[in-house]
Amino acid sequence: IYQTQYTYARPVLDAHGFPATVAVIREAIGLDHSMSLEQLRSLQDDLGWEIGCHSDSLAVHRATDRGVPLSVLDSDLRRELAYLGKNGFRNDKFLAYPSGLWDPGVLRVASQHCHSGRLDMFRTQETFPPSDPYKLRACGSISSAPGGRSAAEVKGYIDAAAENLSWLILIFHKIVRGSPVQRTECALSDFEEIIAHLAGSGLRVRTIGQVKKAFDTICERVLSRNTQGSLLADKQMVQSDIADAYAELLDQALDDRDRRGRVRDVVDDGRRARRAPQQRDARERRVAGRGPGHPLRARRHDPHVDDVLDEEHPDREVAGHYSP
Repeated sequence: IYQTQYTYARPVLDAHGFPATVAVIREAIGLDHSMSLEQLRSLQDDLGWEIGCHSDSLAVHRATDRGVPLSVLDSDLRRELAYLGKNGFRNDKFLAYPSGLWDPGVLRVASQHCHSGRLDMFRTQETFPPSDPYKLRACGSISSAPGGRSAAEVKGYIDAAAENLSWLILIFHKIVRGSPVQRTECALSDFEEIIAHLAGSGLRVRTIGQVKKAFDTICERVLSRNTQGSLLADKQMVQSDIADAYAELLDQALDDRDRRGRVRDVVDDGRRARRAPQQRDARERRVAGRGPGHPLRARRHDPHVDDVLDEEHPDREVAGHYSP
């Protein structure tokens, strides 16, 4: 929460109507070179920025989530979320792992409190829905300092995201005038160049929470539209498509039983979406009867979806679906 994110980055983003996500270290709020509580509130209330979590204490931030006991991490995250809620923030429940470090235990704790977690790793661009919402891939170290990613490189990533329709997450820490001396510093001139290129790319800029809500909007739409005498949400093919995307979105974070319950809530407005065995068998016979070139024949048939939507087999074991 560097002060320069407010004084330098905010005006550049605001000129294009772009929001951003700020990952907060609670103990750093109001310190020298950090944003004040009032500035954070202004970013949220006036400009639509998202205020997420980084850590509650400076000690946990220095040690990283992976470097403290899970009980300490759990308490730290609970305190920060409580603080944000108490002070008028929307509790967007997004976590940026300190130094981008994680392990399976860290992911488990994050999934109990937050809707997503961001890494600092960028071998490939992120997808939508992401393969794992608690391991969001992001491009950090944007800096002209040795070992950083140059503005030219980042503009290339923006062009690739526009061409491939992928999700590009950019991380900026301290914005500085003049030449950066470390990879967590980005020159204001480079920042302006990158944002101008982003504005000309045609890509939409959204916060992490807004991207998550985009999926929820899809689900709301099928619950409000009728076709051929019934809701879109009642169509088995629509249910299957949404469940497939939702299972991919949350499969890493939810155990099998919780996943079944949540998907049913999404696709059927709180009602249980059942598919009797004979209905499923009939559909499989119809698909099997189509030739190999038929478009529906090529549709991916995912056993996770059957398990999510088919309550007739609640104890069925499903193999984990892990991202690369």
